[in-house]
Parts: sequence; C-alpha cells; structure tokens
Amino acid sequence: MKKANRWRFLLGVLSLALLVVPMAQAAVIQGKVLKDNGQPVAARKTFVVVYQGSDACSASYITTVPVSSPDSNGINFTVRSLPPGSNYYLRTQSLDPYVDEWFTGTTTDAQASGSWDCADAKQYPAPNASNAIPAITLAEGARASGGFFELGVGAILANSRNDLWVTVYRDQGDDDPCRAKPFTQVNVPRGSGTFITDQLPFGKYYFQSGTNLNYADEWYDGGLGSIGCSGALGVALTAVGTTPNINFYLSKGGTIEGEVYKQGGGAIEPKSTYVMVRMENTDPEYPGACSSTIFTSVPVKDDGTYKTDNLPPGDYYLQTYTPYDSNRPNYLSEWYAPGASTIDCAAAQKIIISDGSKLTGYNFQLDPNAGKTISGKVYNRAGGEIDVQPELAIYINVFQYTADGPCHQGGWITSAVVGIDSTSHKFTSYTTPPLPAGDYLLQSYSTFGYMNEWYTEEGGTAGQGSYTCSGASKVTISNQDLENKHFYLDSDEE
Repeated sequence: MKKANRWRFLLGVLSLALLVVPMAQAAVIQGKVLKDNGQPVAARKTFVVVYQGSDACSASYITTVPVSSPDSNGINFTVRSLPPGSNYYLRTQSLDPYVDEWFTGTTTDAQASGSWDCADAKQYPAPNASNAIPAITLAEGARASGGFFELGVGAILANSRNDLWVTVYRDQGDDDPCRAKPFTQVNVPRGSGTFITDQLPFGKYYFQSGTNLNYADEWYDGGLGSIGCSGALGVALTAVGTTPNINFYLSKGGTIEGEVYKQGGGAIEPKSTYVMVRMENTDPEYPGACSSTIFTSVPVKDDGTYKTDNLPPGDYYLQTYTPYDSNRPNYLSEWYAPGASTIDCAAAQKIIISDGSKLTGYNFQLDPNAGKTISGKVYNRAGGEIDVQPELAIYINVFQYTADGPCHQGGWITSAVVGIDSTSHKFTSYTTPPLPAGDYLLQSYSTFGYMNEWYTEEGGTAGQGSYTCSGASKVTISNQDLENKHFYLDSDEE
C-alpha cells in the first residue's frame, strides 16, 4: 500500500463538509474543512484529494487542492473542472498529525466519521443523501522512526531513491506477524539512512526492511533483527507522537542462481515454475531439507534462469514448484542435488550462504508430472458444510512422509485450494495436483476461524482429525487416484 506524496493529518478532530455544484460540462466540488470546534483549519496546511472510479481502492487520482481561507459562506476549498460523472471518492491529507481518512457516507457533522481503509470508503455524493452535506471526521495518529545499520560496521546511507525502504504491516488482532497485512511503505530519502512514517492509525504494527543494495531483508525484533516473520516484534502505537529506534542491523546478503531444464534437455514453459529457497531448521532434532521451512521464492525467467534475492548468512535448500494447470505441461517438485535434482528431500544438498556469497550453477532437470491425485471434502466438526466468509480461505498442504515417522515429515510438496460453491456459498472439495507414487501427509490450513489439522484415517467419522503430527495418517499413492480423504475441522473458538 505505497502512498505517494503523503501528508500528515490535522491536529484535532476535523469535519469536512462538501457540496457538489453542477456545471455545464464538468463538476465542481466545494466545501468546508473544520476543526472540531467549528473553526476553519489553517489555510494551506490541509488538502483535499479527489479520485474517480468504481471503488476507492482502485480509483484513479484526479487532483489535489489546498484548503484556503474561508469565504463569507465559510467555504474554504473548491475543486474545479472535474471529469463528468458522480463516482468520486474523497480523502483528506494534512501537514498536521492526522491519519489519512476516506469519506464513508455520513451526512451530518454530529454523525461524521471516516476510515483509513479504502474498502470502507463510500462514493460521493452519497446515494439517497438528498441535499444533506456529507462530512468526514479525522482521527489522530502516531508515527515511528528508525535507521539502517550494517551489522558490526555502522550507518548505511541510501545512494539513490528507493535504495532503502521499510514496509509497515498492521496486526489483524491475532498477534501473528506472519498474518499481518501490508499497510504502507516508507522510502528512505537519498543520502540518508533514517526513516519516519506518516501518521498511522493507532494499533500494533510490524516493520520489515527492504533494499536494492547488497543486504538481506529482515524484520524488526527489538534487537539485531529476524530473518523470518515469526520473530518480528509488534510495536504498539497508541498515542500521538513518534516511537523512535525502530532500527535495522543488516548483514551483507548472498545470492544463488542457476537454470531449470526439462529432464533430457530443453526449456520449460515460460513463467510456469518457481524456485523456493528453504532455510534449515535450527532444531537439531529436525535437521536437513525434509524439515526446512520456506524462506522466499523466485520465478524462473523466460530464458530458464533464476536468481534469488539477497539471502542472510545461513544454511539453505532449493526446491522447485510448478502450480498445476491442466492446460499446459506440469513438472514434479524437485530438490537441488549434485548431478541431478530429486523428488526425495533426504537427498537434497545443503547450500551454505556467507556474507557476500554469489553462487552459480545450481541447476534443475525436472521430470514431467504424470502422477495421481488425492481428493476429498472439508466439513466442520459436526459434518456440516462450512460457510464462505470474507478473507476465509482453506487449503490442503501435502508433505512428503519419511521413514522416521509423521513428526519428521518431509518437505512441503504442494497445496490444493478447497473449492467454493457459488450458489450455496459453501466450501466444498479439494483435489491435489498429480503426485508421483509415494507416501504423503495431509494438513489443512485456514486463514482464520478453524484449526489446522492433520488428516487421519478416522477422518471418515465426523469430529476426527489430529492437531498434532503424532496422530497423522500416512497416505500412499501407487497407481490410482485417491478419493474421500475428508477433513472435519474444529472452530478455533471451541
């Protein structure tokens, strides 16, 4: 959610009153921007931004006008020569400490409200508003600041625009940084190594560094940084002012590159395959590729080559993934290994990255995917269908099973999306991409609302399933598709 030419908002609660005056060929918007005491805001410290489109989140920018001194009627801004039409969206910006907020459809000063979320914005003028004057109230916000440092060396200065930036994520109320949503991006000015955000709505946030320089990205954790989202520290912004020292201590990154071919030679179909970079588990009980976790992924380019972003020093494994598409050739998910890539995670080769490593020649030779599928349905605990909800998605993840048992499950292989019935608005069934003959484990994943559960052979009875890997059942593919591998998910509130 990158915001260009951002301004800080009004100091004090403001209300924005608006009136559309029709013209022959174009529209004019006039109105008032007021403090909560009814007095006009300071001239040229507040701005009104106009967008036009089918919805605020995708609407096109039209123009920005400053607030001026009020006329005899109290009007202190006028937007002229707007394109014909009524599908306008309005947003205010200010040099004073207030959050950017959208008009949300209220029509009296007493009921006025606003929202920083474009999804809450209402088209202006509001439908069925008669001649009422729309209004918006702006909320106070908070800021965060910090700097970039090279670990063990000193400050990092941005050499050109966008060399360094910070992505700010907003917590979704579950204290899970890995589920937080991007809220805004802050660029570090040229010749500087420090940043300060615009006004942010009160709440909890997570911060991640970004760079075009030769450093690895990291999450703010209150110390030297975390390379994974799970280690990020939430920062609560609950009062007007600036929270300082959101600092990043970056390590020189390393890269891995190579080529991806079909088995026997020949280029794969463009943009059909990804190379996943997996980080070795630090728990000595679960070593090797089979217990590694996904760190990042990069697409294979049209010419069959790939190159990773800068990676922090550490131990890694590489695995390919081709999203299944029945309309084009598909390939098995394979691990990098000396000589030839392999579908067996236990045979994958560890790749060691140190400061500034530039590794080349890590190539893959992919076999066509001519395997069999696993399918089933997903129900709630009682055996009923699960209702579709905004932002709820359910997946079935497939893992390689190893001889050490289910809790030493191998690497992730692929995922299947649980389908939705557009008529009943219920979740229905899943079918995995084709898989080669072998042993697998299945685990559900819900974006919210339901527990993540392992498939068990007792899954045919409503209410069965396992929260832990120790109860998971091995699923074996030989020469035919497997059906009726059902899940019965518990609510995460039960």
